[in-house]
Amino acid sequence: MTPAGSIAIELYHRSGQATGARIASSRPDAAARVLLGKTPEQVLDTVPLLFTLCGNAQAYAALLVCRAALGMAGEPELDTGRDMLVQLETLREHAWRILLDWPGFIGIAPDKKVLAALLKFDAQFKQYLFRHGEPFKLDSGLDIDKIQLTRLIDELAVLIDVAIFNGRMTDFQAISTETQLRDWLRQSEALPAGLLNYLYGRNWAAIGQNDIACLPEIDNETLNRQMQQQDLAAFCRTPHWRGRCAETTVLNRQLSQPLIAELQGRYGNGLVVRIVGRLQEVAG
Repeated sequence: MTPAGSIAIELYHRSGQATGARIASSRPDAAARVLLGKTPEQVLDTVPLLFTLCGNAQAYAALLVCRAALGMAGEPELDTGRDMLVQLETLREHAWRILLDWPGFIGIAPDKKVLAALLKFDAQFKQYLFRHGEPFKLDSGLDIDKIQLTRLIDELAVLIDVAIFNGRMTDFQAISTETQLRDWLRQSEALPAGLLNYLYGRNWAAIGQNDIACLPEIDNETLNRQMQQQDLAAFCRTPHWRGRCAETTVLNRQLSQPLIAELQGRYGNGLVVRIVGRLQEVAG
């Protein structure tokens, strides 16, 4: 496991106005070098150990690269199961941050029992989807226990509904305009409603907005061609797309949602847009 590193941000200001900023990253860039000279099997064993966050997504990406390099055919049925694991991981990471961080912003304590319950789902989903619970191997195979998988999906849905939406997730899912959102905020006692009311009450809805665009959809051929023109070591340290930095967050996946489109038109990519985008991904 490698140290996570950190990002140091220095903001310069004068008379209450920002005049400049400096960002320095201590993120280690040795991960790729660790994989040099290893067999595909060793790569697939090593990658999950290097990434404590988004381990499933990283392992899946490594598997896709190894498959392409070896000229292996696609595995649509297995990849559907792998996609489910990546979606589960995304849901878990969102829920973890919501339940751990958001209570402190409005002066309440996090529910540690719910946080502990979230941790069990990854291993159980793998167990009920794949042979030996191994989804990211070159010889992985499906071994689906439909009864247990259905039970697990239902259990996770109830946990998210109760812990985050106070048992009224369907009400949030029906929201498509800011007017409906504000109505929901007045009526709901859920944790996200408390935080969003706090932000609206302080006129912080647009805070943090900037002109960094989301990374566009990129097909494999275009990506490969672009990477062949890059200094890959430099790219790993300061990734960019055609000379410009780009955002790769929940907003990339939620921009087409009507509520997010309306909020973005008013608040740019400010704080309230990001929070609602995360909630929509969790509720979806």
